[in-house]
Amino acid sequence: MNRIWYRVFGWPVGLLVAGCIPGVSWFLYSGHGGVGWFVLPLCFPYIVALLAIHVWRLPSGQRASGAKTAGGAVLLYMIFSAPTTLWTEHYLASSIGLQLPAGSLFKLANFPLGYVFPPYAGKTVSDFFGVPELLSQGGLGGF
Repeated sequence: MNRIWYRVFGWPVGLLVAGCIPGVSWFLYSGHGGVGWFVLPLCFPYIVALLAIHVWRLPSGQRASGAKTAGGAVLLYMIFSAPTTLWTEHYLASSIGLQLPAGSLFKLANFPLGYVFPPYAGKTVSDFFGVPELLSQGGLGGF
């Protein structure tokens, strides 16, 4: 059973975590068409397709519980991808100056379902981390 979870979530979660690693994220999400921009939209359909195949192969008596487990796993992936992609956007903006609209990596990581969520027009990743408020108050915690 653990092999199935690793097979389904291994490279999508690995791609999300790799975006938070210095140096690796520059290669994956460079402003000139890194590999991550092309692979990230394939993660969510890949997860859903493999889970659907796995549930379909279950005996008929176990399909209902398998479908609930698969739905919960997809929800956990979406919950995990939200802070991970926000951190990656923040890191890319602070390290190489790549200004991304807030939530753009989250929408790509959950494509096409991610585009159902409301747009964050006018917001930047720094707004979510409270950077403007911290700077207006004199820095991080008064240091």
